[in-house]
Amino acid sequence: MKMPPWTRVALVAAGALIVPYALLHAATLTFVSDLISTSAPSTIASHAVQFTVTDAIPPGGAIIITPEAGAFTIPPDLDESDIEFSVSSGGGPYVDRGIASSPDAVSDGISVVSGTSGSITITLNSTTGINAGDKVRIGIGTIGTDSIVNPGTVRSYGVGIETEDEASARIESANAMIAVVDPISLDLPTDLLRPTLFNGLPSGEVAAGNPTIELSLESEAVAECRYATSSGVAYSDMTSSFSPSGFDTLFYTTLTGFQDNTAYNFYVRCINNLGNPNDTDYVISFFLDPTPAVTTSLGTGEGSTTNEGPTGYLGPGGTGNIANGSAYLYLSSVTFSGWSIPLSTVTILKDSAAGVTTQANSDGTFQVTLNGLERGTYTFDAYAQDSKGFASGSYASTLAVGQGTQNNISNILIPPTLGLSNSAVAPGDPLQASGGAIPYTTIEVDVVSPSGSSTPQTYDATSSAAGAWQASIDTTKLARGTYVVSAREIKSDQLESEFGKPAYLTVGNSAGGSCSASTDMNHDGKVNLIDFSIFLTSWNTSTASADFNCDGQVNLADFSIMLFNWTG
Repeated sequence: MKMPPWTRVALVAAGALIVPYALLHAATLTFVSDLISTSAPSTIASHAVQFTVTDAIPPGGAIIITPEAGAFTIPPDLDESDIEFSVSSGGGPYVDRGIASSPDAVSDGISVVSGTSGSITITLNSTTGINAGDKVRIGIGTIGTDSIVNPGTVRSYGVGIETEDEASARIESANAMIAVVDPISLDLPTDLLRPTLFNGLPSGEVAAGNPTIELSLESEAVAECRYATSSGVAYSDMTSSFSPSGFDTLFYTTLTGFQDNTAYNFYVRCINNLGNPNDTDYVISFFLDPTPAVTTSLGTGEGSTTNEGPTGYLGPGGTGNIANGSAYLYLSSVTFSGWSIPLSTVTILKDSAAGVTTQANSDGTFQVTLNGLERGTYTFDAYAQDSKGFASGSYASTLAVGQGTQNNISNILIPPTLGLSNSAVAPGDPLQASGGAIPYTTIEVDVVSPSGSSTPQTYDATSSAAGAWQASIDTTKLARGTYVVSAREIKSDQLESEFGKPAYLTVGNSAGGSCSASTDMNHDGKVNLIDFSIFLTSWNTSTASADFNCDGQVNLADFSIMLFNWTG
């Protein structure tokens, strides 16, 4: 009989305490959570159970979810049609596993014990297990029509999660906690909800000689906005609109014909998606400075002594009192902060072009600001280069930037750098993976065969105060073939990096030693299209000069190694 984790007890026989072997050696699941759709008492709620496997679950093994007895109610109609089951391996995306009412060679089986002391068991198929380090996600009631009913009493409850091998011996266990609370509601007449507007630009003084200016503003919630040049005009009577024409939160329009030494007021009203317009004006107000008697041409730094009016005010760099301004709008900034390898050079790319660089502090922290951004959507990539010249993988993010705003992207984790002591080994040869990372951080190293010829291996290391880390890889567990070795940092349960740049490893190479072929095939210091053209002439041959992984064949594995070293 299966018992939930919190009710398992030691056995006492002949006055001695006998603890089952499986309990002595069972590990603990990590990153365990159970997110429910509602915390209201006596209410049906879906459950999104997630955890990371420490020890592998073999084919035919099981995952058992046991809500606290006497509290939750599992309905009799709950079955495999109400359950989603997916696994993420090697940091990749979650992949759904096929499920059925009973397991076979392909599908995992779902078994449900209903009632107030029930459980849900997922028995893995006889072919595919779950590897150590894999992430598991189980949705109960996230699809279908039935789910678990919450307890009727307000307090915290446990949900037991256990993994077993094919002989029903426990491998790992953990307990997720959820809280049942009384719902709180707020009744607010929807006709009182009106758009809240802010960050209207331009504002205050604007440099003379700017006949073209962009007006912009933002809304806290989606809306449609219009404007007038006199106050008190109802939204429905306004004829001038901002872009975009549909519902959005950032609005702008470019106007021309502005004169120096003149004040301008624009009166804005918006309507929300409930159909409620503003009943008062939001004012964008600014003043163009008087035309100066002496002007300076942009880009030359040379003064002009003529009195024929302003010159050079519309250059791309902007002028006058528009701080960091372009020709007709206020520019913005983005501040990047996070952790990297101590004293490494951190580079921020903007839309794959050079942005800004800085040096990380001795504790690995860094902060740098990229200025002069016009309104728009940008893709940023942050990467580091360590003291040995190795480049890390990148941290990517996309951000919509408004006019005249200060933005922040924080908690950036630059992936670790990675190198191998040898790129080709015989089975059983010693092999070290090493690199640089955030100080005092857990490093997870994964060794994966793209062909699936060997079980993926995971190794852990801890970085030093200087960020250095090293892990030994057991090559006796690797079949002959090509492998991808990658590493990531785990700073906390909620904060982990992406996997960084991979390294490529060949086990059982034909030469019996290290690879000597260079991806710089014409030895010009670059790996580019010229090398690729030379490489193609050896495709599907055993040409040693193009066999970068020394497996005796020039194929996709060698092409992947060339791409990894690509300089362009």
